[in-house]
Amino acid sequence: MGSKGLEVWYPPTQDWIPVPPKEGAYVINMGDMMQKVTNGWYRSARHRVNSYGTNHRYSVPFFLNGQLKYKAKALDGSGMETTVGEHIRGRLIDTMGESGKKLM
Repeated sequence: MGSKGLEVWYPPTQDWIPVPPKEGAYVINMGDMMQKVTNGWYRSARHRVNSYGTNHRYSVPFFLNGQLKYKAKALDGSGMETTVGEHIRGRLIDTMGESGKKLM
């Protein structure tokens, strides 16, 4: 079975909560795009991984953004609409500031 280390941020208590390993299970972070199209119903979890003890811990991140020109509309009927590419560009600029604009 896997090792401990994955933690998610819990805003109401301002604390990191451990996610216990469960045999035969995967933990999936829904991501920012899912948060956007569900208008916050599903949230992208702030998370981190710590290595406790001397055992090796393997983490395999996989990022799937989708077709860049795909128009994503909010599922709640609010009218929010963006393309996957616009969303990724916005996140890049949020992360890197002005230098992020140069990469697009």
